[in-house]
Amino acid sequence: MWKTIIGLLVLFPVCLSGQNENLQQISKEEPLFQEGNKLTAVKIIAENEKQLTVRLSYEGFQGKSFMVKGEVLDRGRRKMGNIPAIEKNLIEGSQQAELSFTIDNQAGKGKSSLSLSYLKLSISKKEGLLGDLGIALDNYSYLYRLNRTREINGKLVNVTPLPLPSAARLNVPTARFSLQDVKGQQITTKIAVDTSKQKPQGPKLELEFLQQLNIDPQLQLADLVPNLSCKIYADQNPESGFYYYLPTAYNLSWSKEKDYGLFIHFLKANGQENPKVAVTAKLQPNLSRRDLQLIELLLRRELKGALKGKFKKLVSLPLAGTPQILLDQLANFGVKASDMNLQLPVDLLDPMTISWTMENVEDLQASLVNQVGLSGNIKVKPAGDIAEKLLTINIKLDDPRTLGHLELDKQDWRKESWANPTPFPIVLKRLHLLVLEGTPQDARPVIYSWKLNNTKVSPRDSVRFFGRRVPTALDRLPNVAKVWLEYSVRACPTCDVWNILPSPQSQVHPIEFTIMNPLSFSGAEMMKIKLRTVQSAKGGSRKTQLPTLTVKSDGITLAAGQLLVPNNKEPEFEYFIQLLEEDGKVRSASRWVISTETDVAIGSHQLKQLFPALGKK
Repeated sequence: MWKTIIGLLVLFPVCLSGQNENLQQISKEEPLFQEGNKLTAVKIIAENEKQLTVRLSYEGFQGKSFMVKGEVLDRGRRKMGNIPAIEKNLIEGSQQAELSFTIDNQAGKGKSSLSLSYLKLSISKKEGLLGDLGIALDNYSYLYRLNRTREINGKLVNVTPLPLPSAARLNVPTARFSLQDVKGQQITTKIAVDTSKQKPQGPKLELEFLQQLNIDPQLQLADLVPNLSCKIYADQNPESGFYYYLPTAYNLSWSKEKDYGLFIHFLKANGQENPKVAVTAKLQPNLSRRDLQLIELLLRRELKGALKGKFKKLVSLPLAGTPQILLDQLANFGVKASDMNLQLPVDLLDPMTISWTMENVEDLQASLVNQVGLSGNIKVKPAGDIAEKLLTINIKLDDPRTLGHLELDKQDWRKESWANPTPFPIVLKRLHLLVLEGTPQDARPVIYSWKLNNTKVSPRDSVRFFGRRVPTALDRLPNVAKVWLEYSVRACPTCDVWNILPSPQSQVHPIEFTIMNPLSFSGAEMMKIKLRTVQSAKGGSRKTQLPTLTVKSDGITLAAGQLLVPNNKEPEFEYFIQLLEEDGKVRSASRWVISTETDVAIGSHQLKQLFPALGKK
């Protein structure tokens, strides 16, 4: 008969960790009559970009011929074709075996990186007629955790930008100035002026002014600068010169350095059926501080023209009341409105966070990687007489609104190749330059555009722009405020989207103290337990104080907060005990106690170790 041992080693994407790393065991399943056969350890003993070597330690498996087979799987638990499976006989009398996997970094078509998400280990024992027929009667399963990815080298794509009609007639500006040099109409206060007449009184009237931004007539403004589609309101007091902005949309945050702003934390330990998780989405407004500079310039031009007003300051629109989340799609995943929480910043240029608790997070993950995602609204009530507004929210991985503007260095974009920073294949549609014409006192913003022939660029591919149809004099002018690419995202069935997807990064471990008899034993009136840890919700490498426990009686159990434990770590915190006498005298323990157990008992035994005087009782 065949006896098979299967081990699944979970891998999440991080940098190379080095040699001699023992893998943390998550769970195991063994038959009732296992005959002493088991895996005892799995260790990474060598690795580089093209090879990964593991050493298996085991007990038993003696006296017969055994073979171990190792297969590297992706995050969808599919065999990775660019990493061949390894088979090796176990030598009788030995208790270790090594497997070396060769990684072909060029074989990941359409991918920016390879996610070595699982390692499947099978050990088979051939015995008797059933074994000859390949029938497995017993199964052993071991689950370990590991963190590995491999980057994939891309190719170089050549592109020649071709001007649209307006760009073909472009004249290089003669006056040299930048967006920061543009001066607006300021309100000055003199002794004879009644400053109370200039006091802002809050928002009132919504304005329309973006017609001042000149673009090629073939294009739509919303396609070029979606970040500028915010709402602007004038103050109730025209003399104040105050104006207010409100972003119209918030999108899932993403950056090449920090990846997606989507975080998943387990609320129950592994091994429980349908564990609850906390999901937090960080959403960025469709507006940046540099966008506000351009909006301010446009607003000043409008105030000099049709609006005939004064300008002093552009500020965030104040809100009144509690915002309401309208994300009905989450109901499909069993999430109730009462399970959702919204944190809206005071400054609307800062990110907001939406969090909720749910079960079956795999269903949500599958939705995110299949070009679906989540969309909805947030209902807000601005201060003053302005009616309620709906802000759009977008939680989607492969969306230009999430990935944002792909900017180029305005001085070096034609000299150096540009690499696709996104995890998806994109189609380059146009190159745009925002140029300030005129003078600093009367600056006129114009967007000039060049076609890029719908060039497809895969993840990690690089683009070399032959910009002979773009005047080189623009590279040296401060008048060029921004250079960016207009693009779309292509569906990619072959992409390793599971590698893109955020994984559960930590587990929440509640701390609990069982109070036995410390008060009656010590004669103290009260006991204080101070706690500190680096595994707090604040994160970082510094220790954070958790709330102090106050114990007034024996024989009770107290909850002492929670630890947020990374997947590759064990729970760890410290506690410190103080005994308070009836007269107010405080006796402190001799040291902080380090605990890796989240269930802690405090009784006479512990007090004798921490209070030397009590040890003599």
